[in-house]
Amino acid sequence: MAKTASSKITAFHEAGHALAHVVFHVPFNAVSILPCEDGSTGRIEREPDVIDPRFTDSKQIDERIIIALAGPAAEGSYAKLQWSFASEDFQFAVNVAAKLQHLSVEDVQHYLTYLWSRTLSLLKRPGHWNAVEQIADHLLQHGRISSEAVYEIYKRTVPPLDPDSVLWRLTPSPSETLQGGMLAYSVQKALRVKRDRRP
Repeated sequence: MAKTASSKITAFHEAGHALAHVVFHVPFNAVSILPCEDGSTGRIEREPDVIDPRFTDSKQIDERIIIALAGPAAEGSYAKLQWSFASEDFQFAVNVAAKLQHLSVEDVQHYLTYLWSRTLSLLKRPGHWNAVEQIADHLLQHGRISSEAVYEIYKRTVPPLDPDSVLWRLTPSPSETLQGGMLAYSVQKALRVKRDRRP
């Protein structure tokens, strides 16, 4: 398929989602950047996933939100552009976090900023960005990649973690700290819109 600037950004976006699915062992069938009938491009082919914070383990909630944020994070890392917090992925993250009964608006801002930092760190783990690049390249060549092929790329590019090592963690750079501040502002704005729309 044609490797336009737009298709490259979409490929890296979906590759970010795919990587996070693999890391957290969340099942999916395939990744595609082929146009849909409604004109949209870029999707993870998988069973519908309904996250209800009242009945879902907190670790699973964290993972699902990071999976959602991994798309915009990979897209921004590739394009060297400002991260957009107005996407459907971001809205999903806000909607899930807003349903956590014990969190105030300020808590939700801190919570999503923390998960955004974890998402950026995830992409920087040894071999992870290499895997994202290879998944995106396959998508640009073929338009679609199966979950099996994604797992093969992951196993080929990501070194096994030392079980005795501490959890991989990177200190946010100044630019990432700035992004976190922008995310907190965007969360506040999105929550205000949700509150204003309530009957």
